[in-house]
Amino acid sequence: MLTATSSTASTTAPQHAGTIKWFDRKKGIGFASPAEGGDDVFVHQDNMCTSSEGKPPFLDEGIAICYDVSQRE
Repeated sequence: MLTATSSTASTTAPQHAGTIKWFDRKKGIGFASPAEGGDDVFVHQDNMCTSSEGKPPFLDEGIAICYDVSQRE
């Protein structure tokens, strides 16, 4: 499974751009569609940078994101 990880937490430039396809705020999970096409990418709120207040981001449908990808089984 391809998992999006926050690119702002990394010291390198983001590898990919995409758009949130759907995100369940209660569960903290969703999927993003890569801008370059291909399979959707799993998104989990624990992999995203938090706000200055320590809150997870609101990832609504259609929001553009930048991310890195890690391979998970």
